[in-house]
Amino acid sequence: MPEVGGALCAFYAQTVCEDDFVPIVSFLAIIMVMLGGGTNNKGVFLGGLLLTLLDRLTRVSFLRTIGITITFDITYLRYVTIGVLIGLVLMSKPKGLVP
Repeated sequence: MPEVGGALCAFYAQTVCEDDFVPIVSFLAIIMVMLGGGTNNKGVFLGGLLLTLLDRLTRVSFLRTIGITITFDITYLRYVTIGVLIGLVLMSKPKGLVP
């Protein structure tokens, strides 16, 4: 089934570049499933929603919109936050947020 997804992605983008496939995208997809719980769709949706919100709310453009100016690269802080979130969820609920 992944072949169909890749074919549709290439058809939609009209091109395929190696820059489109970076390891962090695969890592985030796996973490979304891990955090939510891989045994049901509600958990995967919740994990995806949680990480997408974290990603969107920690972007420099969003922070400037609400009046917060940051003088450092917040990307590393985002990765640390994801790591702490993984640790907390796995310690408290090993099967994910929605087991």
